[in-house]
Amino acid sequence: MLILVAAYRGGVKETASSGTFAVGAELGRRGATALVSDPLFDADELRTLGLEPWDGAPVGATILRTGHTEYRRLTRSHFPGGQSGSRRACRA
Repeated sequence: MLILVAAYRGGVKETASSGTFAVGAELGRRGATALVSDPLFDADELRTLGLEPWDGAPVGATILRTGHTEYRRLTRSHFPGGQSGSRRACRA
């Protein structure tokens, strides 16, 4: 499971109050591996935050948690292996 954005809000390199940690923990409790990608953080910074960085490998599903400008034009084709289902919004 890929979570896009570690940051609290789009365009700001700050993780205080970020929901990514709670979403990742819940995914882990449910047996999923939570991977994180954020254009504002490199892999080492994500690891320092206790998050597992995405290496570009295929994923089963993607959660766009906060909108960075870089993500506004993403489609399923950007994520190899992603499921092609309907878009759904949910709150954890």
